[in-house]
Amino acid sequence: MVKRARQFFQSPAGFVVSIVLILIALWLIIYSVKSNFGPIDSIAHSQSRIFVCSETGKWFEIGLEPGMKFPVRSPYSGKNTGYLADETCNWTADGHVDSTTTYILMNKTLGKSGPTFCPTCHRLVVRNNPVARADREPPPTEQEFAAKKLKHVEQSSADR
Repeated sequence: MVKRARQFFQSPAGFVVSIVLILIALWLIIYSVKSNFGPIDSIAHSQSRIFVCSETGKWFEIGLEPGMKFPVRSPYSGKNTGYLADETCNWTADGHVDSTTTYILMNKTLGKSGPTFCPTCHRLVVRNNPVARADREPPPTEQEFAAKKLKHVEQSSADR
């Protein structure tokens, strides 16, 4: 058996097979080294952040680099209007949990007064916004919030 293998590898076909096997072995070695000693995915992911364009409301991802200036250049406005996303929202307008995440830029970040509402579902967004879950009551919509605030103002006036 060993004698036949030796004869095969001394033939032209055997020479080609041995070269192919050597190339496959080299590729496996290079792949193994790169995957074990290359950049670590978790580090690369930790350096990546979600930004929101203050003009368009669209979000984009950028890797953080030393010396970056904020706000960053937005690919949507072409200007330095990209701010780090403050919060996320996963509610739908009808109060159900949405599988799509909306990244939110809070009014306070932009120096605006008043509460922040999600541009997708129009529900109230607060700092440390609770995670949307089916067993939780959804936050109020802009209309519900305004009605509650108006009712509170009317009640305060009546108490005076």
